[in-house]
Amino acid sequence: MKRRLTISRLALIALLVNTIYSMVWPVSTLYLHQEFRISLTQTGLVLMIYSLLNALGSYVAGQLFDRVNKYLVLLIGICGTLIVAAGGFLLTGLWGYIIFLLPYGFLTGWALTVEYSMVSYMDAGGYSRRDFNLLYLAVNIGLVIGSGSIGYLYDGHGIRRLMMVIVLIAVIVLAFTLLTMPFVYPAKMVQGRDRQSHRGLAKPAMIIWQVMASLFIMWLCYSQWMTNMSVYLSHWYRPTFYSHLWVINGIGIMAIQLLILRNPHLFRQARSQARTGLFFCVLSFAVILCSHQQGMIIAGMVLLTCGEALFVPAAPVVVDENTPAAQKGRNQGLVNVFSSLGKALGPFIGGMIIDSLGYRLLFAGVIGALLISQEILVLRRRTS
Repeated sequence: MKRRLTISRLALIALLVNTIYSMVWPVSTLYLHQEFRISLTQTGLVLMIYSLLNALGSYVAGQLFDRVNKYLVLLIGICGTLIVAAGGFLLTGLWGYIIFLLPYGFLTGWALTVEYSMVSYMDAGGYSRRDFNLLYLAVNIGLVIGSGSIGYLYDGHGIRRLMMVIVLIAVIVLAFTLLTMPFVYPAKMVQGRDRQSHRGLAKPAMIIWQVMASLFIMWLCYSQWMTNMSVYLSHWYRPTFYSHLWVINGIGIMAIQLLILRNPHLFRQARSQARTGLFFCVLSFAVILCSHQQGMIIAGMVLLTCGEALFVPAAPVVVDENTPAAQKGRNQGLVNVFSSLGKALGPFIGGMIIDSLGYRLLFAGVIGALLISQEILVLRRRTS
């Protein structure tokens, strides 16, 4: 098999890596809270450290991507994930799970950054929105597979069965990478757009940092669905219902991404797409604030899915469009850093609010934060 860097190969790696990532992240809150009887605040603290390490992994990988052999950076992330997953299968108890979870967060952040940086490298100077959307589509197919399997691999079977599947998928990812990915990545020429970015650096830098701020707030809010909502819904529904919500999420994202790929000019600019996505996220939390009935929860997930599918793939595109070739890895790493920081603080802050004030005030606060994030994008549009 000829070794070439193609979007199809990157997409397959992203699909498999996100499958094992999405098996761990949503189930961790439920597992730590129900199995070991620790509070939501304590659970949120563990997940905050997990996500901070995820951010650190993204930052380190992004910095290395611009400086050393890109194949080596990719391979380190995948080999490390396999080693840590094997450790998670062998270790038991609360501390065993935490010892697995924290380095696992670092390495999955590393791997995701390399995947997005590879797309940015591959499309340097060209039209990158299509390939970023394809990569995001693959990531969310992995989400469907991973989150959809939680109810069957975890519910009533403990954690070891889930960990065994994670190890097997990590072996497949490593084998595919060793057999198909190219070893050498020539330096890209700086394109005209990059030279313009250097001459007017203040303006692109301002745009990039405003995107980072909106990413942080969005994931701070979105992470409530990924973590604390599992406990909220357990008062009325079995874990399989929560798992099926993420299947709806993944299928919906795939449908929306296919629609965007077939209609690339549905949004004239990536920033307009991002702002529309935040509006749907606001509606999602407004719906679940009103009722915990099954139909309303499903409607909230559908709205959240629309928001995520529009906002999340648009953010790295805006960053890529304003980044010179020599900083592709660095800035794509920052996208994942700020996303991970939002995911890190979200469960912890959400857990404290729930423990002291309850879920309804949490949902109201999230709506306010998302409106602030939307205003940041409006200001970004006016300054650009």
